[in-house]
Amino acid sequence: MASPTIKDSVVFVTGANRGIGRAIVEELVKNGAKKVYATARNINSLDELVAAHNGKVVSLRLDVTKPEQITTAAAQAQDTTLLINNAGIANYSAIINSYDTARGRQEMEVNYFGLMNVTRAFAPILKKNDGGVLVNISSIIGLVPAPAVGTYSATKAAVHSLTKSVRYELKDQGTHVLCVYPGAIDTEMAAGFDVEKDTPQNVAQAIFAAIESGAEEVFPDKGSREFAEQFKADPKAVEREWGQMLPETLKEIIPPPKPVAVAEITPEPEAVVTPAPEPQAIVTPEAQDEAVSAPMDTPAEESVASIADVLEEKSEAVATQESEKTPEPEPVVEETIVPEPVAQAAPEVVVPPVIVPEPETPKPQRKGEEIMRKAGDTVIRIVVE
Repeated sequence: MASPTIKDSVVFVTGANRGIGRAIVEELVKNGAKKVYATARNINSLDELVAAHNGKVVSLRLDVTKPEQITTAAAQAQDTTLLINNAGIANYSAIINSYDTARGRQEMEVNYFGLMNVTRAFAPILKKNDGGVLVNISSIIGLVPAPAVGTYSATKAAVHSLTKSVRYELKDQGTHVLCVYPGAIDTEMAAGFDVEKDTPQNVAQAIFAAIESGAEEVFPDKGSREFAEQFKADPKAVEREWGQMLPETLKEIIPPPKPVAVAEITPEPEAVVTPAPEPQAIVTPEAQDEAVSAPMDTPAEESVASIADVLEEKSEAVATQESEKTPEPEPVVEETIVPEPVAQAAPEVVVPPVIVPEPETPKPQRKGEEIMRKAGDTVIRIVVE
């Protein structure tokens, strides 16, 4: 397979309305890209970019945290040969101190899950377009964390790991996968840091060079290249040095940066709880007519008061009428009485008496013979004459 080139490529860029994303779009056009899909949450923020490039830049609405928008954008960009996942957000939250659950979760939703879902949506598109190229923007802070921005560091470390995994998943379909590790760049995200910064345009050109050379990772600016050399020589020393950037010490070194929404993805507004409306009085059509017919030259406050009085009087009248109505008799529910079954007497069984015959009195055989008989406990002696 021939090495990918920027010339005549069709590129899809997330978070294209400012910073590195905007510079990438502009430099793509300069380097001969055939078409660039520039995406942003607020599509109007891309109008100037579209107008400046004579139809080569196509704007699309995309919030990477909304799966339905990802699906729609992918359907509109089926000719994409190069995907650049640039959208991201930094909320400057530590893990233990100064931790903000909502902001930490938002960073992960945008920087990691958003990137992952866009990659999944475009993987089959790149496959059908001869494999194509996937570029994920991580950060040097994803290789060595700074505690003062611990949640952001975690999201960029997740992007680093994800890119390595995806590289091998997409290998058989011929997709080239590149991970980018910028340092301090002159964008709104790094506006509060008083350090040497490179330009977004230099970062874009370094990315293009890495794509065309077939590299798998690139440190696109002077600061990140110096970091890479130090990290390669002694990673633990770099970790210990960066570990000193704690929330409290960072405030002493530089002014605390304000949370900046990068790639136009801003924190979602907090939900406003609207109290439940109070129950309204029952108003008849006649009351409405009377309220509406209030004189127009009456002062506003008095008109409102009079209307309220009319409505209240009518409401009370209706309530009185309702209370005076003869209540309808409640329906009588007849109870069905099921008679209990009458117990039937068992047939009387007549047992015939058992008659025991009395023993016959033996007859005397001769004169003077005695006969002994017993009557109860008494023994009777009979002598035959």
